Amino acid sequence: MKYTYTILPCTFNGLTYIKRVEAGSQIETVIPSDPTNKDYIEYIAWLSAGNTPEPAEVQVTYTRYTGKAKFDLFTPEEQRAIAGAAMTDVEVKLFYDRFTIADYITYGDPEMVRGLEFMEQRGFLTPERHTAVIAEMTR
Repeated sequence: MKYTYTILPCTFNGLTYIKRVEAGSQIETVIPSDPTNKDYIEYIAWLSAGNTPEPAEVQVTYTRYTGKAKFDLFTPEEQRAIAGAAMTDVEVKLFYDRFTIADYITYGDPEMVRGLEFMEQRGFLTPERHTAVIAEMTR
């Protein structure tokens, strides 16, 4: 059987992990770098035969903002404008409530990305402030 292998960008309990995908299928197996594991032994033999694994998948980790830090991303004026609009605009209220009750926010969450776009569309953020908030969240 023919496989492609990719070294995963993570470790757990001191082991690295390799993803194996069977050629012509969507079947994936995650293999720990345990020398007693049958699949890992096959992987080492595959390497010894002169094969090379695919480049590691890049994993981006964004900062998680919790509690007051969520609000500190925005100026006091922006916070007041959004909170004030939430009193009369149902869409803003829904966004504000979800933002407030979230355990954390991160730029890796598509809902946060849409939320920033929504705030700019509604005029709570200027394009420059939108860019500045993204820069802060992705640094």
